[in-house]
Amino acid sequence: MCIICDRVKMAKEGSFAPFVHEFDTSILVIGEHQYFQGYCVLHHKNCVSDITELSGDNQQKYFSELMEAAEAIKEVFKPDRLNFSSLGNVVSHLHYHIFPRYEEELSKKDKKDPWANAEEFSQFIPTDQEYKDLASRIKAVL
Repeated sequence: MCIICDRVKMAKEGSFAPFVHEFDTSILVIGEHQYFQGYCVLHHKNCVSDITELSGDNQQKYFSELMEAAEAIKEVFKPDRLNFSSLGNVVSHLHYHIFPRYEEELSKKDKKDPWANAEEFSQFIPTDQEYKDLASRIKAVL
């Protein structure tokens, strides 16, 4: 079982602090770090490598859930823009990173790519309580 499959299972059991919301085809979780306040990840419930492995209807449903999650994140955190990333190079299980971006950091040359400062992410790991607090803020608007 892959790490995302483990997270989906734990979320369904109620034992994953970063869990935010369960949709029909996916779960929304708070990102492992909060280098970008409000960073979340939308995990597909099925262990598929990428979106092309889904039926057309399932692709549309997943994308609709991604947009619903994004709108909730925008409402809660008021970013200047959102970045989306789905690479699958590290974990081959369909998931989208949702990065809220803010003008103060977007204007800095070294922070335009959300992965550019990845070595600093470990300095922004929430506690379980912080995960739950962030999750409750997003849940309130979903």
